Amino acid sequence: MCLVMPINTVVDDNMRLSILWNPTRAEQLIWSYSVWVFAVIILIATAGLSRKRTLRRTWNTLQSYRRPKRLEFDDSGFVLTDDAVEHRIRWSALARYRETDNLLVVHDEDLGLWFFPKRAFIDPAEMMRFRATLQTHIAVGEFLPQESAFPVVLVPVKPL
Repeated sequence: MCLVMPINTVVDDNMRLSILWNPTRAEQLIWSYSVWVFAVIILIATAGLSRKRTLRRTWNTLQSYRRPKRLEFDDSGFVLTDDAVEHRIRWSALARYRETDNLLVVHDEDLGLWFFPKRAFIDPAEMMRFRATLQTHIAVGEFLPQESAFPVVLVPVKPL
C-alpha cells in the first residue's frame, strides 16, 4: 500500500494524521488578534440590537413619555407640564445647549438632558424666540448654521 501525503504531514504512533505548521510571527499575530476582532464585532452588533429593544421597551412601559407636554418659557426659566407632572427649571440651573437637525437639547448642571422637538413649536418665529432666550440665558451653546436669504458668490477682482 502506498500513501501519498503532502509535505509537512506526519502520521504519529497511534496512526493519527497531523499537519506540521510553523507559522511566521506575522501569521501568529493575525490569528491571535482575529479572534478578538471577531468578538468585538459580535459585541457591537449585540449592543446595537439591545439598545433598540431597550428604547422600545422603555417607551412602551413608561406612560410619562407618551403624555402630551406643554412648554412655557420666559426670562426666569421654563415650565414643562403634562397632565400629571410639572417641571419648573430656572435658567441658572442649566449648563449648556445645542441644536440637532430635529431637536433643541439643553443640558442641566446634573448631567440631565431636556429635549425640545422642533416640530413641537407652533411656528418658526416661536422657535426663534426660544433659541434667542436660550442664547441670552445660557452662556455655553451652539446652534446649527441658519440658511441665509440667498447665497453670496465671491467673484475674483481682476487687477487694473
